[in-house]
Amino acid sequence: MIHPFFDGFRDKPLSSDESSKLPESKYKDESKPEHYVADGQLVNAVNVALLMGKPLLLTGEPGTGKTQLASRIAWELGNLRLLKFEAKSSSKASDLFYFFNMVGYFQTAQIQKNAQSKEFISYNALGEAIIRTLPSEQLTTILPSDFTPSSPERTVILIDEIDKAPRDFPNDILNELEGLYFKIPELGNRTIEANHKLAPIVIITSNSEKNLPHAFLRRCVFHHINFPESETQLEAIIAKRLSEVTVGSPLIKEMINFFLELRKPESHIRKKPATGELLVWINAIHNLSMKEDIKSLKDSDHIERTLGILVKSVDDLRISKTILEGWKLQQ
Repeated sequence: MIHPFFDGFRDKPLSSDESSKLPESKYKDESKPEHYVADGQLVNAVNVALLMGKPLLLTGEPGTGKTQLASRIAWELGNLRLLKFEAKSSSKASDLFYFFNMVGYFQTAQIQKNAQSKEFISYNALGEAIIRTLPSEQLTTILPSDFTPSSPERTVILIDEIDKAPRDFPNDILNELEGLYFKIPELGNRTIEANHKLAPIVIITSNSEKNLPHAFLRRCVFHHINFPESETQLEAIIAKRLSEVTVGSPLIKEMINFFLELRKPESHIRKKPATGELLVWINAIHNLSMKEDIKSLKDSDHIERTLGILVKSVDDLRISKTILEGWKLQQ
């Protein structure tokens, strides 16, 4: 199919054959764990957390790779199973371990006298991780029939954006997170404790939208991921994450420099573009350049049309266009 995919003036829809040629999502290419780049300080923080058996708490600007680090750790340490828990404003401590379908249980119990509570339990990230450290013969009374146990294994747990959860959430999981156990009142207050030799690797991210309790912070290894401000650092990330892009080419250097220009305080851009947005922008221009020869930011209207990848508000878009025009004149 010839670009543009969407014309806006066609008098009939694309045929099914043409429609099937629309581009696939680039997400998997952009988020492959083997392409993740960690600097020396982040590597040290991960290893300290592993050595001490503590959760690793990560902060940093959105788009600096906090969430994707968990995938990299799971991949590098032997393709470990990665289990995710996305914190929400409604999250409760028990949600990190399991969910009990109370309504379903009572409805079934009215029909079947022998309704089993375990069949109405769904295990969530840390609960499943603890269970998967144990041999299957210890699990027969707690696992629903649709849960397939495996050999005891170590997993990686991502508790994402914990600062979105209610303030009591971190305090309510202190002992369980440290001792790697949880209780299930619906199963007679049964306590499930992990085999500590296979203790899950816990990664916690926060966007620092609110302060976390001191008691919780004491139990974590903390690391702040700094934004890679230099052109050299960004080139290394681009080379690893976008293998088809020629790093060092004049176009890529221009794009990086313009990106860094938008991030300067004097640009007055409210939401500074992040590394993840730079990668998507470069990937978009790279794909467009296969349709037309784009050698410089001055060469194509596509540059201005793709600024919505970098900036996310009307005011920031207006500012970025003004900066682009001025930036072009200076080159």
